[in-house]
Amino acid sequence: MNLQSYFITPPYFGALTPRDFRSALFKVLRTHRPTHACFRVDQTKHTLLSCFVSTCQEFGVSSYVNLAHLCASIETALGFGFIGVHAKANALLALKHIPAHLHSFYSAHSVLEVQEALEQGAHLVTLSPIFPTPNKPPALGLEYLDRLSPTQKQRVFALGGITHSAQLPLLAHKGIKGFAGIRFFESS
Repeated sequence: MNLQSYFITPPYFGALTPRDFRSALFKVLRTHRPTHACFRVDQTKHTLLSCFVSTCQEFGVSSYVNLAHLCASIETALGFGFIGVHAKANALLALKHIPAHLHSFYSAHSVLEVQEALEQGAHLVTLSPIFPTPNKPPALGLEYLDRLSPTQKQRVFALGGITHSAQLPLLAHKGIKGFAGIRFFESS
């Protein structure tokens, strides 16, 4: 099974100049060819939002936005042409307010949250942390993915502690849709 991949921008991306932002994003997309990418930031300049969408389009990558609040993410996605939004774990009940034509990711931390997110309308779900990750709760572990039903696995991206390509076959063997990460995509 081929894993889809989901690049989530590191925190410093939002502070880059437009030129440096495009250069850093271009390098990630050219080097790693993710299928999805998320601009995760608390506040940003409109030029960076436009740049993110256009650069993702150039590479055929589905673009998502994850701002501090889901309402702001929805407004931004609609205003700048993102394909969808990524909702934080505290926005579970607000998933039903995402317009039907926008795609959605949801951040889950348990099988129960995965199921609830899918029932609330999330298209895809990140489940984390799978591997040990700095400043995050203890890792769920690879075996935790076995708790997902086959239907759930078709919509789950593993997240957390995925830093090198040797981990990808282990994830693919679990039958999940893909993997998401930050540090994995920062390597050349």
